Amino acid sequence: MQFDLMKNVIIVIVGALIVFFIIKSVNPKPADPIVENPVPEVPAETKLVSEKGVEIFITLPKADEGVTTPLVFEGRAPGNWFFEANAGLTLTDWDGLIIAEGYVMADGEWMTTDYVPFTGTLEFVKPVYGERGTIIFKKDNPSGESKFDDSAEMTIKFK
Repeated sequence: MQFDLMKNVIIVIVGALIVFFIIKSVNPKPADPIVENPVPEVPAETKLVSEKGVEIFITLPKADEGVTTPLVFEGRAPGNWFFEANAGLTLTDWDGLIIAEGYVMADGEWMTTDYVPFTGTLEFVKPVYGERGTIIFKKDNPSGESKFDDSAEMTIKFK
């Protein structure tokens, strides 16, 4: 009697294992995706479009934040916007009066048409009147020929 009970328990266990493995093979767990080259997280960017349709991406300053001096400028632009790894940067007040000029510097190989990260800093005196201004990012044009000029603008707010 005890042998028959033991035999029945073993048969039930083996049967349960067979059913478990059949169900598992019919409904396999989906494999985790393999990410060989994960895309690095990019900070929020403001997209500017130049006069000639070139996209420039700005990470600093943020479009919705006020700026103070020194104004840190970061982003990415096509490498052909730089010459000797520099491109122009101008800050104007609400009336278009230039209150600071400088440049951004490419943070990588700039002799390419690919996007290149850049950084720059401008020091300025906050305008007495008006709380808005414009940052003008200018393509470097060593030829001096106006047909090669291009720029992109971003409105900012002074703190």
